[in-house]
Amino acid sequence: MRLLAFAAFLLLVSSVYPAFVYGDIYSSNLEKINKTLVKVEGEFSYQVVTDKANYSIFLPEGEYRISASSFNEQGDLVLYTEENIKVGSEDQKVDLVLSHVSTFDQLIIVALVFLIIIVFIWSNHFWYPGKKNINPPPNCAIAVGMKLNIADMDKDGDNDIVICGKGGLYVFYNEGLTPSPRTETILPPEETYPTWIQWYK
Repeated sequence: MRLLAFAAFLLLVSSVYPAFVYGDIYSSNLEKINKTLVKVEGEFSYQVVTDKANYSIFLPEGEYRISASSFNEQGDLVLYTEENIKVGSEDQKVDLVLSHVSTFDQLIIVALVFLIIIVFIWSNHFWYPGKKNINPPPNCAIAVGMKLNIADMDKDGDNDIVICGKGGLYVFYNEGLTPSPRTETILPPEETYPTWIQWYK
């Protein structure tokens, strides 16, 4: 009876997971590596920490990404690799060869993330609750950006300027002419210049 139940279980597993994916895990100098974290991502997700330098898993048909990571005693990632595979109805062997993770690359990633955070904070691009969903006037020069639009945003009959750039979205509302009168010109009349030529009649 137990043998029959075990056979039925194997039949069920084989029908649900038609392919058996397995392989060995090596370093870049082709030495086998024990205790690696193997992840499978795709239509079916799975991860396991291997005791020996190999792995095996049943997978349904589909496309997957298999990655393997190795860590040192301090928990830092030192070796990594990933493979994209397509699983069909037949078993297949996929060996994983891990390569060293560059410390310089990790520092570059950390520096870029830090720089993005600093630029975002310094640029003052935040939403301030309770201020009618309008940020305070910018304290830096606003470039034209990648796209400039002219439209009457507040429906007061005057055209407004809408700027969408890398620094954010800005709307400059046309409030009309300045209430202060224009100052008189401080330059002398043009015909008083020695080099002045009357080019029109």
